[in-house]
Amino acid sequence: MKYIIIFIFGVFLSLFVLANYYIGLRGWQSLSPAFPWAIKEAYWIIFWAVAASYFLGRLGRKWLPGKISKVLTNIGAYWLAAMLYLLLAIIAIDVVIIISGMLGYVYPPLLLQAIGLAVILLVTVLLAYGFYNSRKVKITSYNISLAKELKNLNLKIVMISDLHLGEVVHKQRVSAMVEKINGLKPDMVMIAGDIVDDNLDYFFNNNMAE
Repeated sequence: MKYIIIFIFGVFLSLFVLANYYIGLRGWQSLSPAFPWAIKEAYWIIFWAVAASYFLGRLGRKWLPGKISKVLTNIGAYWLAAMLYLLLAIIAIDVVIIISGMLGYVYPPLLLQAIGLAVILLVTVLLAYGFYNSRKVKITSYNISLAKELKNLNLKIVMISDLHLGEVVHKQRVSAMVEKINGLKPDMVMIAGDIVDDNLDYFFNNNMAE
């Protein structure tokens, strides 16, 4: 069993490194012509630091200051989302380029650079929107009628789910949610699944249960 876990971890790590190298390479090919003063070595150092930041933040909880660990984890969480978008976009673009090449059409380098920059910009905008949207509490109202007859029963029920409380969804954001819920004056509050993130220590150490 031990060797199977090591094998699975090795495969995962290899795929993660290869995927990030692929993204980083295409990123450099798109950015370097637009920024000729950029230093390739500095680019790769920054790139790998960001790509590894989630794991550094998680694994470094015991020997890194809490704030640094939290910042690294947050950066890494957003990078994982960016990585997925970038990987899908780059694969799709490369497939189109390969098929076009087989059909005898070669894209001009300037056009490929523009497409690459557009992809980077689009993913940045998507992450910025996700960051903004994650800090807004969205309320959706439903009127539910029951088949049974219940006399004088008109309840206002609030249900919240997928909180993922932890380093990303911290105590201040929970307080804002509580204020929003209290403002609705519900008769009952129901909490659905995925309440706590994987770091229970952060949850308890910061008294998030309050």
